[in-house]
Amino acid sequence: MPPSYLQTYGQRALNYSNPAAKQLLETMERKKSNLAVSVDFTKAKDCLTIIDLVGPFVCLIKANLFSQSVLLAILMEFDIQDAY
Repeated sequence: MPPSYLQTYGQRALNYSNPAAKQLLETMERKKSNLAVSVDFTKAKDCLTIIDLVGPFVCLIKANLFSQSVLLAILMEFDIQDAY
């Protein structure tokens, strides 16, 4: 087996037992992307707009949520497991 830096993300995913690491690597393989974005907004609408725009192009979205209402709006709007 080649060293990990020569393997595809999908090949690397086969070697992980951690479900989060495995899912992230599989998402990276499927989307052909290793881009992540951090979203910091206090209004749910603004946060959702950015998520909607970048979602198809990134493998990970990190959101600093300043209220429970923003979190609930995001959870209601998107399937957080795989929005795209």
